[in-house]
Amino acid sequence: MKKVKRGSSLVSVLVVAAVLILIGTAVLSLTVADYKSRLNESNRVQNLYEAESGLDEAYGIIGGLIEEAINASNTTVLDSYGTITEEDLKNDDVNQKLNGIFKSNYKTYIIDKLKVLAGKSEGIIPAANRENPPKVVITDTPDGIAFNEQEVLLLNLESSFFEINPQGHKNERMIRTTFKIIAPDYENSYY
Repeated sequence: MKKVKRGSSLVSVLVVAAVLILIGTAVLSLTVADYKSRLNESNRVQNLYEAESGLDEAYGIIGGLIEEAINASNTTVLDSYGTITEEDLKNDDVNQKLNGIFKSNYKTYIIDKLKVLAGKSEGIIPAANRENPPKVVITDTPDGIAFNEQEVLLLNLESSFFEINPQGHKNERMIRTTFKIIAPDYENSYY
C-alpha cells in the first residue's frame, strides 16, 4: 500500500518562505540601522566642522581687534611725543617710555573690547553672517580677562553648534580652545 503525501510540499514551501522572509527582514533592519548610524555620524562630523568654523571666525574677529589695538596704540604714542622731556632724551629712556605708553594703551584697549565681547550671551559672532551660526562665547568672566606678568592674556573660548534632526533629536558639538594674546613691543613686528 502506498501512502498519500498530499500537502507536505506546500508545508515545506511555506516553511522555506517563512525562513527567507525572516532572513530578509533581518538584513533589511540591519541595513536601515547602518544607514541611520552613518547619517548620525555624518551629522556629528558636520556639526564638529561647524563648531570649528566658529573658532576660525572668532580668530578673525580677535585678529581684527588686535590690529585695531595696535593702530590705536600707535596713534596714542604719536600723540604723546609732546610728553617726552629733555631728561628722557638725556637718559636715553625715550624708547622705553614710548614702549610703556604703547603697551599700556594696547592692553587697556584689548581688555576693554574683550570684556564687552565676554558680556554677550548670544556669542561673539554676528548672527547676520549665517542662517544658523555657531555660538562662540568667551568662557572667562569679564573680571578674569587680564594680562599676566609676562604680558600674555590667555583667552578661553567655547564654540558650539547644534541642529535638530528630522526625528527631533538635538545633535550638538562643542569645542574649547585658548587663544594666547601677547602685548607686542612698540615698533616691533606685530605678527
